[in-house]
Amino acid sequence: MHAEKAERFVQQYEALCLKVLRDCRVFSSNPDYEDYLQILRIALFENSLRFADCHSKQVTLIYHFLRWRLCDAQRKQQRQQKILQRAKSNWQERSLLSEDDIEWTDQLAHLWPKLSLGEQRFLYSRIQGLTYQQIRERYHVSAGTVCNWKKRLAQHWAENDEAS
Repeated sequence: MHAEKAERFVQQYEALCLKVLRDCRVFSSNPDYEDYLQILRIALFENSLRFADCHSKQVTLIYHFLRWRLCDAQRKQQRQQKILQRAKSNWQERSLLSEDDIEWTDQLAHLWPKLSLGEQRFLYSRIQGLTYQQIRERYHVSAGTVCNWKKRLAQHWAENDEAS
């Protein structure tokens, strides 16, 4: 029953989602348009109970909530792209890219969004040449945490290899 109400709520505010996208300069020609729209729909669906009692005067509240979600998603994507760019340029500085290196960078770009923040930190730090001790000190974590990041990263990498 709740799911049906939530779906109706999302449909009711679909136009508001489109307005948020337009106001944030995300147009249908943007390759991430559908992804961002889906993020907004999910945010509405998850918060439908919270906003269900809102009166029409509080549409502004829902608008600002959706805009915040979209800006947050854009910021995360930009941050991931910057980190990937740094990792790629750092890798290129170390050696000329061979065919294996290009394949590795493609795998990394595909895998990166699936990693947790800790796994991303570990990978980025290792690409920069930091030791385990330096990683521990940089992020103020235990040796066990660094080992867990490494272990989960290896699992993700293996799963990605199997899927390829």
